[in-house]
Amino acid sequence: MKITGLNRAAAAVPPPLPAPPPPPLVPLAIPPTQAMTTMQGLVEPPAGKTACKFHPKSAGEWLCRECNELFCSVCVSPKRMGEGTGFFCRKCGSACVPVKAKVIAPREKPRKKYSDGVILFRSVAFGFLGALLSALIWTGLSWLFGVDIPFIFSVMSAAICGYAVKFGSLDTPGALFSAIAAVCCVIGSALGKVGMLVVTHLMMNTGTSLITTGLGVVLSIYVAWKIGGGDS
Repeated sequence: MKITGLNRAAAAVPPPLPAPPPPPLVPLAIPPTQAMTTMQGLVEPPAGKTACKFHPKSAGEWLCRECNELFCSVCVSPKRMGEGTGFFCRKCGSACVPVKAKVIAPREKPRKKYSDGVILFRSVAFGFLGALLSALIWTGLSWLFGVDIPFIFSVMSAAICGYAVKFGSLDTPGALFSAIAAVCCVIGSALGKVGMLVVTHLMMNTGTSLITTGLGVVLSIYVAWKIGGGDS
């Protein structure tokens, strides 16, 4: 046998057959609620509705097609089913579909408008009421503890009068409101000092007492000024 004959026999072997194509993919079963979300995406909410029917400050996340109402996640009833979890309307029992939830901005009550004269009157009235309240507290604390601490009590009076004027003026900044708060603070401190003398009969005229009282009055006027009129 010749070597050239072997080469011809090897060349006559046919090529291998191509591999068969892979079988077609079978789609998996998807729950109804998930199938709608997958194929159609989140549905649009009804016209003019964005919030939950029972929670106006919460965005509607689920739509009941029977009631045509939006509900948040708290207002729907989840139920376990064979193919997953479904969400149903608590009223009619129909299946709810997810919607494009929109952010609900908190509703702010419109601020009532007052004239300048009314605001000024409110500031004086609330400031004077704050002075009376601070005087009563000053008198009551002096009677309860049997001592007078004007350095602390006067600052307390300043805070009460300052915030009273701030509330009465609707947080309007200005030197006028700062002056009203400072004057009311002085009135409240004076009335509180008189009330302390009536209930305790203490007469402290020492140098230390006078210095602390003076420092307390100066500090209280500054505090009332800053609180009552803002940073003016």
